[in-house]
Amino acid sequence: RQRQMCIRDSLRIMLSDIISSGLSAVAISNVTGISKIDLSRFKNGQINLIDADADKLNKYLSLVHIPTSI
Repeated sequence: RQRQMCIRDSLRIMLSDIISSGLSAVAISNVTGISKIDLSRFKNGQINLIDADADKLNKYLSLVHIPTSI
């Protein structure tokens, strides 16, 4: 259970960082099928995603690359 919380925490941080870098929650929602509301609540620590959604989000965010400079 503790390991699962660690994974959820790191996923929450990754989501927050990527949204802060410019990718919108709407775009993430459109690709993953996870509602924007659930993404927002997850990012803010109000809910945990179900395992299937957490897996989808993790797979998608691991593929995202946001350039830091041009």
